[in-house]
Amino acid sequence: MVSKEDIEKLFDELLSQISNSNLREKVVKVWLLACERGGWNSIEELKKIPFTLLIDSKGVDLIEHTIAVTKGALALARAQKETYSSLPYNINFDHLIAGGLLHDVGKLLEIEPDGRSGYRKSHSG
Repeated sequence: MVSKEDIEKLFDELLSQISNSNLREKVVKVWLLACERGGWNSIEELKKIPFTLLIDSKGVDLIEHTIAVTKGALALARAQKETYSSLPYNINFDHLIAGGLLHDVGKLLEIEPDGRSGYRKSHSG
């Protein structure tokens, strides 16, 4: 069973940047609920899920993809703040990080092991 501590450790670098503790806890709870509903029992299992079934993911897993997308969004937002003389919108970094961490969490319900060391679309998928 995936624990709260497992998720916190997995995404620690990014979760620690969410200043709103309530939002940070909600992100963790969503991951835990998705793990439970998707039948994922360990971090090791999560680290093997491909980030997509549509193409050969070349070994990039869902967790790596989630972290990379979140870091990429943060880098873009920071570059805009540093570069634009007048930022035409407000960037809520807590929401940006939470959104990045949750953008593909539904894949935990959409993907399942195929029983042959691979993965397939689940009934929910």
